[in-house]
Amino acid sequence: MPHQNQQQGVPPQYEYKVLTDILEGPIPTECNLYAVIVECSVPRPTRGKDWVCNARLVDPSTLGHPHLQEGVEVLMFGASPDLLPNPDSVGDIIRIHRLVVQEYLNKPQLKATIGPRKKCQYCLFHGRGVEGEPTLPYRSSTPGFTMGDREENLIQLLRNAMNLIHSSVETGPPSKYLRQIRELDPRNMFTENADGFMERNTFFDICCKVLHVQGEGNMKILYVWDGSDAPPFPIRADTRHDFADDQKVKPDEVEHEELLQFTPVDLPLQECGDVPRLGTAMPVRMYGLGGLQREVPLPQPGAWVKLRNVAACIICGQLQGLFRKSSKWSPWSPSQDALHALDRREEDGIIQEWAPENRQELLASSSGLCTEKPIQTLREVAQIGAQHRGTKHRCLVRVVCHPRNVAQWCSRAEDCRVTGDTGDWIYTVQLRLQDATGELDALIFREDGTTFFQGIPADDLSANPAQLDMLKSAAETLLGDHAWIECCLIGYTRQEPEPFRLYKLFATSLRPDVLGIANREASAQ
Repeated sequence: MPHQNQQQGVPPQYEYKVLTDILEGPIPTECNLYAVIVECSVPRPTRGKDWVCNARLVDPSTLGHPHLQEGVEVLMFGASPDLLPNPDSVGDIIRIHRLVVQEYLNKPQLKATIGPRKKCQYCLFHGRGVEGEPTLPYRSSTPGFTMGDREENLIQLLRNAMNLIHSSVETGPPSKYLRQIRELDPRNMFTENADGFMERNTFFDICCKVLHVQGEGNMKILYVWDGSDAPPFPIRADTRHDFADDQKVKPDEVEHEELLQFTPVDLPLQECGDVPRLGTAMPVRMYGLGGLQREVPLPQPGAWVKLRNVAACIICGQLQGLFRKSSKWSPWSPSQDALHALDRREEDGIIQEWAPENRQELLASSSGLCTEKPIQTLREVAQIGAQHRGTKHRCLVRVVCHPRNVAQWCSRAEDCRVTGDTGDWIYTVQLRLQDATGELDALIFREDGTTFFQGIPADDLSANPAQLDMLKSAAETLLGDHAWIECCLIGYTRQEPEPFRLYKLFATSLRPDVLGIANREASAQ
């Protein structure tokens, strides 16, 4: 609650302990402390009637400590979210009286239950004060707080130590679980357990910007961005069963069925404002929260946040995050590292982080005037296409899907109502293209197919086994784990029966060896 009047009379004498002494002291016990808040999650509902938040605290005793440089976590409970601390900013100071120290999983756990009839209470003070900054709290859990000269001296001591504390927190050892989107591969995420063995652990923390929030209630999806590109996965890759096994989610449980119903989702650009052209918008789904009676508060689009204890999962080839009951989030400052890395990508022309730097490694390349166009992401293509017609683009993409029956990649011209000097057969192949920012379907049509397949003309492939073998070779190679192509796309809008956007691939050719042409020529010699 906001600050009211200080309690009159002689304040009682409290003994205040530093964090290291609290953790090394007897258990169970109660204690009092002053500390600096370096992180405080937004209150979320528990399975019962309470609300809970996690505050991470530091003080001079944690500086240089091998295990406490990231801070000490305090669980804070209250009957409503308004009872819990909501600091104005990271770096503010908190005073907690009668904090409970108990044992949980053989470790000390700090717990504060706040309320009008509870013993534990807190006060919040501005951290980095200016000369003359008052030492009275700007918010407290009770109007009847006490302040004396000793308390004021402790606040001033922490304010004077702020620069040193912040420097230690910012430059200390990296968080064990802090990741960027580019580092998330649930197939290869392991941590060392208490017995010294490596075990799969797909949970992570991330500092990111919320681009969009979609859905209702406790079934929402956050689309988050940190400027990096998610690793490319085969469309068949899926780790949901592994995750369910790790979390001991049984097949007959509601959570298991919910997990299996998830599908890939794309950032709905038409519902978003300005979004960056580079970097993956990773969907983070609320998962397993259907049993909660109250709605979990989530950040607003445009906010920078720190998500904690979110699980990584591959769903039909797409990286997604799972926000569970144990997950939490805190308001965060914009990541300067992410923004600087994005600037460097722009300067160096790194449009796709996972694409090969050597152009010779691309399975296909563009030609003609299209090569003069800058490389664009598929997100840019979709954004531009929504505003203009007949646009041309050059992209670096992966082929993640195509028709399985290669013999049907050519169709009779008359069946497609195509007239003119095209021959009896034409190419009609649709490829699903993907980069770090999205997907789209592109058609290889008519003579653009002949160009793409190195001059191989369209034909009745079922009657031409040699030609069919070459196209099968290309079909298999294009779906390779590290297969990237540079291609030219043209977008156009079809108005009937309803307006929708189509894309066609043109001025693009596969490498001869992708079709096995080079090998065949060598064998012939």
